[in-house]
Amino acid sequence: MRDQDRRGHLWLAAGLLALLAGCAGFSSPRAPVVSASEGGVSVAAQPGELDAQSRQALESQVLSVGTGDALPESVEDVSQAQGPAPAGLTPTFCRNLYDALEGQTRNRQLVDAGEQRLPGYPFLRSDRFLASFGADFESTLAASKQSERQAQSAALLRSPAFRAWLVQMQRLDAQVRHLEVSRLPAQSFPLYRHADRHALLATLDRCGPLLVVGLTPADVPRVLAGAKVPDEYQRSLRALGLYPITGIGVASSIRNWEADQRRVFRSERRPSLSGRASFQRYRPAQQISGADAWRTAAQIMRDVPRDALGIPQFSAAQRELLFVAFAPTWEVATTTDSDRIGRLQWIDLAGLVRDPDERFWLDVDTNVPVVYQRLAFTRFGDAVLPQLEYLVWFSDRPMQGSGDLQGGRLDGLIWRVTLDTDGAPLIYDTIQPSGRYAMFFPTRRLQVDRTAQEAVESLAEWVYSPIDTAIEDWVGETWPGPLTLWVSSGTHQLVGVSRPGRNWGSPVFDNPPYRLESSDMLRALPVVPGGVARSIYNQDGVVSGTERLGRLLFWAMGVSNVGAMRQSGHQPTALVGRRHFDDAWLFDKRYVRVPVKR
Repeated sequence: MRDQDRRGHLWLAAGLLALLAGCAGFSSPRAPVVSASEGGVSVAAQPGELDAQSRQALESQVLSVGTGDALPESVEDVSQAQGPAPAGLTPTFCRNLYDALEGQTRNRQLVDAGEQRLPGYPFLRSDRFLASFGADFESTLAASKQSERQAQSAALLRSPAFRAWLVQMQRLDAQVRHLEVSRLPAQSFPLYRHADRHALLATLDRCGPLLVVGLTPADVPRVLAGAKVPDEYQRSLRALGLYPITGIGVASSIRNWEADQRRVFRSERRPSLSGRASFQRYRPAQQISGADAWRTAAQIMRDVPRDALGIPQFSAAQRELLFVAFAPTWEVATTTDSDRIGRLQWIDLAGLVRDPDERFWLDVDTNVPVVYQRLAFTRFGDAVLPQLEYLVWFSDRPMQGSGDLQGGRLDGLIWRVTLDTDGAPLIYDTIQPSGRYAMFFPTRRLQVDRTAQEAVESLAEWVYSPIDTAIEDWVGETWPGPLTLWVSSGTHQLVGVSRPGRNWGSPVFDNPPYRLESSDMLRALPVVPGGVARSIYNQDGVVSGTERLGRLLFWAMGVSNVGAMRQSGHQPTALVGRRHFDDAWLFDKRYVRVPVKR
């Protein structure tokens, strides 16, 4: 942390010192809700139940998933079947199977915290994007009289949009189930009459759709309530930490950092490393121009089918083309190996450590440059827009003295490209995996909504950009496409954005082209090739061992374990105010469209 930041926090530290000792119990974020109660799924006929035609249509939707035996990269990749499922599959059998599997994942602490599990509906999961549609559906029911709720629920259950929503939640659960099952040890089997993983996955891929089809109007309000995703901010911590007061000091420190970042971007300042630095460049295997990237994306966005919610249904080939089209070049100021990006891997320390909890060590193989990709979606107005996330990992953020609040094991940087309906970038943004240091880079298509900004508390982290112009004007590209990102040594912060081919510093060394790999692989990372897999994230959605000293100071902002590396879905991006990286309305709340000149 910079000296000016330390000065901004001195008084805050003094004011909280007495409280810190009594707050050790507030170090974990919310635990995921896990329930597989049979009472939550009704299969008996009720008034208003789906008619035969609607039932058949929904069944066709939930089963229309691509085939393949590989670890799924996204919802669309979940295979329909891994092998023959038991004959005479019934809802009761399926509910019992989910109960047995839930028991195994809980007992072995293998629950994946990335998405929200719906209580009573173990075949459905939600995230903030899908929860936003649930809020739309719930408003429809809330507007109806109590006496009309049953009929309203029945009509909602028959509607194409609601059915598409159920399909998305079931596919999301299937995706995560595949990851959780891949982490089960061999001794977990046989599991409820299933000899191995392939047999279990085959049945699950049929049970989920079967239970979705069996939903009745009585289930609709409970599904809507369960699909909500709690935020990462804890009111109790803010109350105990006197947030209205302590937040002033934190906000002051944040404003100092923002001002410093603006100076860095304006001056394109080279790092002051006394000649010790080299500049390591990591290029994608394929490089294309901004105009070509936009043309590729435009064609895909024109051709891609959409479901009743407006969500693009990209094929695997289309997804890969999009990620290649906008893959950035990373140029990192490098003084030590901690500044080199690489592939995450588990190292088995068996025989070297006594504590079994410390047997597996998460390391970064800098000999293999890898950028992890993740496809997400956001909403802007009436449109659903794709988001391309690129994540790099470093082995650590070196400690700058014993009082460094942010140094520790593992570090990273996320670069995200949000595409407009015509395939052109709408906005770029970035965070570190901890959720800190959020920065926005809008295109000419957007401008800050000043009216909305005035309605937010003045100290809140709401929207921040280190540049005072559109990204196209900043980099000098008519069509912003793949960009070069300048990353600082040690802190691994984004300190510059430029067009490809422009060097930041000297000397520059080109590394082998980096590989694009699915970020879901991090949720089932093999300990040895072909062996048992482990997630890098614990059941709180945090990478264990990456805790920072800053958590002892910033808990008063309502976020536990501040500074630790976090899983998607668990990344609050503001200490003052409330903001989540995966908020479905993140940009819609902050920007308004500017007419595009054609």
